[in-house]
Amino acid sequence: MPIPSAGTEDPTPTAVPGHPQLLAMGAPVRVRIGGVDAVVTALGPEQLPDRPSGAATPAPTVGPGARAVGVFTLQVQVRSGTLAVAAGELSARDELGTAVRLTPRGPARVSAGPGGTARLAVQGEFDSGSAALTWRHGRRVLAIWDFTIELD
Repeated sequence: MPIPSAGTEDPTPTAVPGHPQLLAMGAPVRVRIGGVDAVVTALGPEQLPDRPSGAATPAPTVGPGARAVGVFTLQVQVRSGTLAVAAGELSARDELGTAVRLTPRGPARVSAGPGGTARLAVQGEFDSGSAALTWRHGRRVLAIWDFTIELD
């Protein structure tokens, strides 16, 4: 019995408006929006010991009620066209469906043209457990990255 050859297709899933992708954190997604062709990857969360500005009394970082600041970086590599991404296009929810407030860490909007790369960082305060980071562009969900915060 012959063994089929490996395909020549790009193994990266493709998201288009109306057909979003669910991914593990760190997985890239190819995005096609109008004349834009880009690969977008969500990286993180990088857990920080500090608290977001304006936070109330610090919560414990281990044990019951533990919370941590998580920083996510959306990396955009544009193949063709120009893609702008704003911090307001990203949202997060914890495993109970509760929205987690995200704030920019650096510029609130970045863009890249053909052959360029841009990085947008946001941070939020998370409880231990599963959560998801969602990217909406033009009010349409393009990608959802699943991740876990472990506070031991």
